[in-house]
Amino acid sequence: MVTGPSEPVRVLVVDADRRVRQSLAGLIRVSDGLVLSAAVGDPVGAMHVLEGDPVDVVLIDPRLPEAEVGIALLGEIRARWPGTRIVALAVVEHLSSVWEEPEQLVVVSPASPELLVETLRERAIARSPAHPWHDGGARPTG
Repeated sequence: MVTGPSEPVRVLVVDADRRVRQSLAGLIRVSDGLVLSAAVGDPVGAMHVLEGDPVDVVLIDPRLPEAEVGIALLGEIRARWPGTRIVALAVVEHLSSVWEEPEQLVVVSPASPELLVETLRERAIARSPAHPWHDGGARPTG
């Protein structure tokens, strides 16, 4: 599900840490062109939101509360909502094997608020130009 150029990008935040989740939700609320669909702390909540109202982008920390749980959620999103883009806040082992389409998954870790907002906007557009480090893998961190 991809919004048109004048429609806001619908974002679902999935993070087990309540403080991080609230911060990300606040950032999305004050960012032009983005609308917060929901902010949830677990895969059950994420699935409930997606079943009720699919979103353009899922912003997720795939380590919630364990990497296996996050990877399973990503696999389910891929299977049921293949047009949904993913922005992962952390690198986890085996992430690329679950989500093989590099145009649908990007990892931003660590990211400034400005870069994160820009990435969320870009990911909602199917053929958006990628950052130089968007290669379907992780941004160099060291």
